[in-house]
Amino acid sequence: MTDRWPTLVPTNVVSIVEPSAWKRAVLVIPLAFVLALFAHVVIIERFPNSGDEYAYLWQATAFASGHITAASPEPQDAFRLNHVGDVNGKRFSKYPPGWPLLLAGGVWLGAPGLVNPLLAALALAGIYRLACSWVGRRAAALGTAVTATSPFFLLNAGSYHSHPSCLFAVTSLALALTWAEEQPGPLPMLLAGASFGLAVLIRPYTALLLSVPLLVAFGPTLLLGPRAEGRNTTRSHGRWLSPVWFGLGGLPCLLFLLTVDRAVTGSWWLLPWTYFDASETWGFGPYGHTFVRGVRTAIRLCGEGVLYTSFVGAILLALSAGQTVRHRRLLWVLLVAPIVGYVFWWSNGGNRYGPRFYFEALVPFTLLVGVGFDRLTKMPRSRGYITAGAAVVAAVLVVLAVDAHRVIDARRDLYRTVERAGLRRAVVLVTTGSGDFVRIDLTRNLPDVERVDVLYGLSRGELDREVQQAFPERSIYRYSWAPAGGTVTPLTFADGSR
Repeated sequence: MTDRWPTLVPTNVVSIVEPSAWKRAVLVIPLAFVLALFAHVVIIERFPNSGDEYAYLWQATAFASGHITAASPEPQDAFRLNHVGDVNGKRFSKYPPGWPLLLAGGVWLGAPGLVNPLLAALALAGIYRLACSWVGRRAAALGTAVTATSPFFLLNAGSYHSHPSCLFAVTSLALALTWAEEQPGPLPMLLAGASFGLAVLIRPYTALLLSVPLLVAFGPTLLLGPRAEGRNTTRSHGRWLSPVWFGLGGLPCLLFLLTVDRAVTGSWWLLPWTYFDASETWGFGPYGHTFVRGVRTAIRLCGEGVLYTSFVGAILLALSAGQTVRHRRLLWVLLVAPIVGYVFWWSNGGNRYGPRFYFEALVPFTLLVGVGFDRLTKMPRSRGYITAGAAVVAAVLVVLAVDAHRVIDARRDLYRTVERAGLRRAVVLVTTGSGDFVRIDLTRNLPDVERVDVLYGLSRGELDREVQQAFPERSIYRYSWAPAGGTVTPLTFADGSR
């Protein structure tokens, strides 16, 4: 019987330590970085376009100043902020600390918007290099080109979401395991452990969905050595230490997580996520989540994935069927794992650029798409198909970019209006959302509120007087949004006082 999942190695693959392939991978970095930076500056307008993204930026700012938490601004009900907790007088981001830690470097340098484009570019270069060893150099180049020009990659790479950093960590793990398979030793396993630890520190659920299949696939070889004639060869000297080196590599990430846990919750083992809201977890039940709802969300997100890869992704994946691919089973498992895994998660991702929960699956996607593209180039009339596909990619990218820019422009109205008004040492209380942003997504104040020139809060009737009393040295304003543009007006109470 013919094997539906060929395990033969393509003829043009290269060793993971082959220098020329690494040199070509380096060339991917500036090209991908410029494209992602263009998306960040021109399309996304440098704006943290969701409450999630601002919560990451808030925590990164705290880290950059040498702190983990900040004092909750008072009155707390007036300064509530989505995804940022205020418990026992401490303010903190509920999200895992891995991405904010990386982002803190950009905050400290005054250029946080450069971090994600750089990490995304490094990840794509790593994916290209991995592809050279798994599917061959030609397929690696073709798949990388498809991913680099997809709206899915570009918009997320230009965002403040945590997915590009997690993609970087998962890619590093795959590279390290491939290196350890070819050249066993402490160094690749230390790198693998550090990459795994970083991925878990950034997005633990996504990291497990993708890392566990990688570890299961490579584990037997790393522990027992390569198979020969269907039987295990003699255990190589020192292979039993592989888990030890792996654990040591991930240890710094564990220690950092425990430190953050202790500072936020008072316990080494209680996560800020759980401390913020213990009911927000995976499985069926939270927020009315059911299996049927999860499947419907998965179908919807897969449809978005087809759109945000400009339709060519699905076609090229289909064309990869039957082609000689190293680790074919593993690649398809990695592609499907996030789709299945997030059936058990209650949210569809909220504000996003495509199915962002699947972003880290760009590792297997790029390799398989590259194989399909390679096959397409060998077909009759391939130039016509490729030209048509390029036109579709360009058209979809423009449409999605214009739509994203329109939405972001409306969401930024509050901050743009305040800037135009030239307010200084003020508190602006929002009475409405801005665009489709709800009010609690707009109260964006950095950790050190005393140094912030303009504070943002929620206008809540008599609570406004408490805000005025808490900040007697500041002018108080109210903001309201309208499609033609928002307005800020001095706060005046019903009795005429200000």
